[in-house]
Amino acid sequence: MSDFVTAITTGITAFTVTNIDDIVILTLLFSQINKTFRSRHILGGQYLGFAALIVASLPGFFGGLIIPQDWIRLLGLMPIIIGVSGLLKREEDSPESAEEETEPSCPSIISSFISPQTCNVAAIAFANGSDNISVYVPLFANTELDSLLVILSVFLQWWVYGVIPLIS
Repeated sequence: MSDFVTAITTGITAFTVTNIDDIVILTLLFSQINKTFRSRHILGGQYLGFAALIVASLPGFFGGLIIPQDWIRLLGLMPIIIGVSGLLKREEDSPESAEEETEPSCPSIISSFISPQTCNVAAIAFANGSDNISVYVPLFANTELDSLLVILSVFLQWWVYGVIPLIS
């Protein structure tokens, strides 16, 4: 029973700490609602973006099954190493990269099912939450399957009962 309570507490803490900045972004998005940009686009895009973050972090769990625990602790240094190397290798944006950024955020197959507004919100959510991956990968790598399922259910439920009523 204590593992279950620990997993719930871990899920609530990890979600709260990593998603405080999302509340500000969501508030800004909700302030821009009009006839073409609805709250369903924001909610759907936020769930898609957050689901993409979770999927991008799941290799940490599977790596935790293979890699020894002593090596997993070193994953906490990766964001620092990446940041320092990016700072040391700072380069100007090239025109080619600017052209790539102006491409549509959703492929044509997906855009036939999902509106472009939802894809844009999902892209914002993923970009804003990409730093969360550096927290989720080591967290998932140090958990067992039952705890991971509890943590993921807490993450998804926390949006429904915690963040959405707060903003709406």
